[in-house]
Amino acid sequence: MEHFSFVPDRFVSNIENAPLDDLVFINTRYLIPYLTFIKENKSVYRAAFKNPVCMNTEKQLENVSRYVLMPIMSRFHIPEKEQPYWIGFTVHGCMAIVREWMNRNCEDSVDDKVISKNYQNKVEIRKKKVYNIF
Repeated sequence: MEHFSFVPDRFVSNIENAPLDDLVFINTRYLIPYLTFIKENKSVYRAAFKNPVCMNTEKQLENVSRYVLMPIMSRFHIPEKEQPYWIGFTVHGCMAIVREWMNRNCEDSVDDKVISKNYQNKVEIRKKKVYNIF
């Protein structure tokens, strides 16, 4: 988990100038490797779900929010006051999908996109009213 405790400076410094399409993370380009990693490391994720305090997940989320998600939301003109709500809704919703998938022992294949479609559908519902930033 140590490698999640920092955000590479190069990525963070590019947020300000990156094309907006490069800042949308809920797509197969990012989801397939992410979900594959989770499937290959189920024991770590199960431990994180069972004991988030020991895994320091709140601190990790705080760092990702501050250095990655909030700057991206600012690029999409989401008011700063609304950003914590977006983060909470998106992160906890996505983690609920992962938890359900893991409860089923990752039986649904990442390759057949059953799980990634759930992520994308979640965002598409919101997209009708606001930007799809995750």
